[in-house]
Amino acid sequence: MTINAIREEYARYRDLGRRAIDQASDAGLNQVYGEHHSIGVNVRHLHAVLIARLSDFLTSDGDKPWRRRDEEFVRSFYPRGELVRLYEEAWAVADDTLGALSDADLATEVRFRSQTTRADLALWSLAAHIAYHVGQIVLLARQAPAKEWKPVSVPVRSAAKTAAGH
Repeated sequence: MTINAIREEYARYRDLGRRAIDQASDAGLNQVYGEHHSIGVNVRHLHAVLIARLSDFLTSDGDKPWRRRDEEFVRSFYPRGELVRLYEEAWAVADDTLGALSDADLATEVRFRSQTTRADLALWSLAAHIAYHVGQIVLLARQAPAKEWKPVSVPVRSAAKTAAGH
């Protein structure tokens, strides 16, 4: 894999999450379903994860001493502007870090989750974690859209078209 492939995958998740957030109603951003976290909590967690894991990626452990993971999951009210700011701030760190990496950097040993691993493996592990939370954001936004939901990824085709091979 190349750094460009990793950048593209991260950009895809960034776009999916942002398009879902943009479609969520204001109330939907903080809606809690049972034991699940709201969009706001997921964004707050992604903010901390991306900044902690990717700041000084090649030179410091992704488990930063300033991070308070448990506090990321405290239910709170997040206004849209604050959520968008947190989301964009986190992804700016990701973009800066990934943009500065080369293919040669992918074989570098890094500290990730208090363990030593190759940079490429750490980035793919983080991509999986990001995908999980972006998926939650999409699902939650779809439950409470501001208006008619527009698919953020590949649109669902009707069963009749799928069966006919279209």
